[in-house]
Amino acid sequence: MSVPATTGIPGLAGTNPPTLLELRGIVQRFGAPPGRLAQRLGLARAPHAVLAVDRVDLDIARAEVVGLAGESGCGKSTLARIAAGTLRPSEGTRRWNGRDIAALEGSERIVAELAIQLVFQDAHAALDPRMRVIDQLCEAPVAHRRVDASVAGALGERLLDEVGLDPALGRRYPHQLSGGQRSRVVIARALAVDPQLLVCDEPVAALDVSVQAQVLNLFMGLREARGLSYLFISHDLAVIRHLADRVAIMYLGQLVETAPVRELFARPAHPYTRVLLAEIPDLARRRRTYGGAAGEIPSPLAPPPGCRFHPRCPSATERCRVEPPRLRNVAPGHLAACHLHDAA
Repeated sequence: MSVPATTGIPGLAGTNPPTLLELRGIVQRFGAPPGRLAQRLGLARAPHAVLAVDRVDLDIARAEVVGLAGESGCGKSTLARIAAGTLRPSEGTRRWNGRDIAALEGSERIVAELAIQLVFQDAHAALDPRMRVIDQLCEAPVAHRRVDASVAGALGERLLDEVGLDPALGRRYPHQLSGGQRSRVVIARALAVDPQLLVCDEPVAALDVSVQAQVLNLFMGLREARGLSYLFISHDLAVIRHLADRVAIMYLGQLVETAPVRELFARPAHPYTRVLLAEIPDLARRRRTYGGAAGEIPSPLAPPPGCRFHPRCPSATERCRVEPPRLRNVAPGHLAACHLHDAA
């Protein structure tokens, strides 16, 4: 039986493009153990640890765009860094074309890591202020011997043209560019090593609305021209609806719903997803249908027992307060972690 890339959960039938990246059982804890002096004096207590990502499974298929949404602090950026390989998870595995990346060695490991590139939210911080743009674009392909240093400048100019910038801007430094131009440079730098998957962590959040639209159109054009896959992280479901094929919703470190984008917007199955949809301005009518969530987001240091959303959920039952729900099928390719959909 085939495992569809659209779910990451075994046991669902369907045919899909081959899977590029598989995240399995991803856990990420942040927290330091007690110091040695405290241990010697018997004063050591259990360390306070934030479970930023808790047992997440997620697949991304070839030429697919997966949108990852949720409120600030839900673990989206942490999962993005793990997917891109810039953060090693506390537990779990990353597989590229079916192979565990951590088990690869030498050139095979380098090829797999270069195939996944991260596009940062803060383009200004992501660029070296002391280097010209063209030098930053050429640095990685030269270092990895993708191109000879003598012709690297021509590659940089082609990349700038590909992202809609005048190649002459390559002679400038980052502070001499606008915010939108810097964002395009960061995208061009990610493209310099010919990746197959871009992990985009809120790449348009800091841009003006008009510039956001231009950059989103650039992402769509690059996907078509290069056959790229994306893991596109955003707190804005309106942006994800514009770009993604499939949506994953995250709450307090866990995935609570995944579905094709049209299915999720038409028939959201998790109460938290309905809350997020109610906040989209151009879907104000949904606010009347779904309403909002009561209370504040719980602390990730002490997440609620049972369903983590139950303190804010208007439909919570006693079972929700004590028993964690699991992701289960509510429709073909549509999974939700909510007891409301369990069989009676």
